[in-house]
Amino acid sequence: ISRKKYLYYFLSKMAFQQANELYKAFEIAYDAKDYETSKGYINRLKIKLIELPALPPMFEYSPTQKEELLLARSVYEHAVILGIIRQDDSDLDRNFSLLFSFYEDTKRRGVLETSPQESVLQGLFLLELLVQNRIAEFHSELERMPKASFSDDGVQLALSLERSLVEGAYNRVLADAAAATKGSLQHKVAARLYDTVRREVADCAQTSYESLTLADATKVLMLSSEAETLRTIEEREWDYNAETKVISFSKKTKTAVSEGDSNLSALQIIGNTLLYAKELERIV
Repeated sequence: ISRKKYLYYFLSKMAFQQANELYKAFEIAYDAKDYETSKGYINRLKIKLIELPALPPMFEYSPTQKEELLLARSVYEHAVILGIIRQDDSDLDRNFSLLFSFYEDTKRRGVLETSPQESVLQGLFLLELLVQNRIAEFHSELERMPKASFSDDGVQLALSLERSLVEGAYNRVLADAAAATKGSLQHKVAARLYDTVRREVADCAQTSYESLTLADATKVLMLSSEAETLRTIEEREWDYNAETKVISFSKKTKTAVSEGDSNLSALQIIGNTLLYAKELERIV
């Protein structure tokens, strides 16, 4: 072996050892649920991974090739999970794109078996797209997913929720969201969708009714108790008569909601137009 090649292998081995040490420190912070520190370690690990020769797109020979690939995959998977936990949508998008490319590249080369986390993370990403109301991207993501992923419970949950949202069946949306296992990442993401639907229903209620009793509002808003309805009244600054237990929706409130809807529609049109242009450019 030449001296140059020996030095190359020596430096890559050192980089791999340093990456492993960083990963162990990351695991300690992650297990302690110190997600901000975990994020810092992930950023450092992604920089360190650049020094590993076995990673795509180069796929150069290394004595620790498989170990390097497995480490990188775990780092990218945890980067996606942290994006979900921290509710950092832009960070999640970047890391999922990076992870999906890594999955595709390693499958094409046949250097790694399918990750047991692949279908799970794809299901979670689909849920995130629904929470952000990015329906066009939701369907684009479905088109590039491997067929095996469609059997995953998380992917099935996302498909069911998307159908219910399109049909306006908010009762089903809330029921499906509540069915997710408590404490799981699925439940955390679905809970955000749960809140989004509640806000939409509340907006519709205050534009559709002049007034509602507390009991009727609880039913309309699909809340579990009148105490929750009272909290909603306070948050949205609705007029409420404690003696008669009647909520009154003022013209000012209705106008504010209507204006908000108009602004949102304009932003959605702009966003969708840019998305379609991006998709057309990618196809062409």
